[in-house]
Amino acid sequence: MLDEEHKRAFIHVIYDLARLPKATGPAIALDWGITEVCTDSSGVHNGNEYGRALTSMTERRNKTGKARNRLHALSKRDAGSRRTKHIARNNLGTKKQQARLRRTKAQLQTISGATIKEVVYGEGNRTRAKKRVPQLPSQRPREIIIEDLSHLQGKV
Repeated sequence: MLDEEHKRAFIHVIYDLARLPKATGPAIALDWGITEVCTDSSGVHNGNEYGRALTSMTERRNKTGKARNRLHALSKRDAGSRRTKHIARNNLGTKKQQARLRRTKAQLQTISGATIKEVVYGEGNRTRAKKRVPQLPSQRPREIIIEDLSHLQGKV
């Protein structure tokens, strides 16, 4: 398709996708975790790197917060000085913190998405890598049961 107004062209490609055979395996229940993405009804922990990513994010955030608090206290104590203005301008912004938070959230989302794909499609089948053996329909879970605890608030 040509878009003469903006001087660009688009190519549309259509693919026929083969449907996966219907899963006939057992029903599994998932329990969401903090140190791992989920644990299934057979006791297998999935996505163990999730806890490590959360821990490193928390430690980094605490370390940065402590340093920022020291600089903020210093800027309050010597208010109006040239040094204080320099600290406020160069060290108390949130641009890097926001970028780091976005990267960490994307990393956690990638880990959890890959883990769910492994639960549904089997170990090692989350990518379209060649020479991977597809999981048989009798091995894929027929049903995934998840408990919804989103309505609970506070320490319950």
